Amino acid sequence: MTDRTDAEAVTETVSPPCAPEAVPQDLTEDGRATLAASLADAEERIRQLTAERDRFRSSFDACLAAIEAERQERRAAEAELERLRTPPLPSILINTMPKSGSVYIHKHLGQALGMPFSNLGNGYTLADQVQYWSAKSFIGASSIAQNHFEPSDINIQILDRLVGRWILHIRDPRQALLSWVHHLDLLKAENREDALLWVTPTPPPGYFELALTDKIGWNVVHYFPALVDWLRGWLKVYDRGRFNILLTTYDELITDEHRLFGRILDFHGIARQRFQFTPLPKDRGVHFRKGDPDEWRSVYTPSQIDACNALLPDHLLERFGWNR
Repeated sequence: MTDRTDAEAVTETVSPPCAPEAVPQDLTEDGRATLAASLADAEERIRQLTAERDRFRSSFDACLAAIEAERQERRAAEAELERLRTPPLPSILINTMPKSGSVYIHKHLGQALGMPFSNLGNGYTLADQVQYWSAKSFIGASSIAQNHFEPSDINIQILDRLVGRWILHIRDPRQALLSWVHHLDLLKAENREDALLWVTPTPPPGYFELALTDKIGWNVVHYFPALVDWLRGWLKVYDRGRFNILLTTYDELITDEHRLFGRILDFHGIARQRFQFTPLPKDRGVHFRKGDPDEWRSVYTPSQIDACNALLPDHLLERFGWNR
């Protein structure tokens, strides 16, 4: 009895399940109609769900666009708030003796403060004239300019009325002359001889075939007196104390440029933290040749030294610590 029962149990366990009832192959008309109606209902439901999905997607995209628009408005508001908190930088004019490191100062300030460059004059060396309309638009442009304006009455009155304040940057004219001689050679080497027409007097024919000593001699006679007159004329204007001028020197640039830039920033009311100090290489890219302020002593002949010193009064040399 027990063996039979166990065998039946095993047989029942391993028997395959009953097969499902076969789907009828032929439907009645009513069955076909019912199935078609079901399919139509399903398709309608799919259409409705698809439309609802598209509405949700469109609404979602609209929400994203609205969020981005709000973010842009917020960024614009923050930028405007920052602009109001940070006043625009005042324009900076450097009126400088040629070959005094002023291109380095000019480019360094422009780079560190993010200021564009301007030109207010005609560029004629030692005879640079202020262009009225350029000066008129300069003061509100937050830009920086570097020129060699002569100390003429018309230049001074335009600068005083339209610009208001400027830097006067100078150098020992004996060393500035030596750098000027090398600068003329560079203009020649770069086929920029037209720029020599902006200098008076321009070097004569055959000048560039001369030896360095003879080039220096020619400039001592024809250029140095005008350079000293330019320097003395501007110092006379500065010493009147009537104009808002900051006097700086090449020696400051060489010995402590951090201090020099700090003085310039303070003079213009610019917060020092806005100046990102990143020293530029002192090379020909900024018209920088050598930093030795007394190089001229080892290059000039004794007669050339005497000729230069004869045009420089003791009080001028003592004022800036320039030795004979």
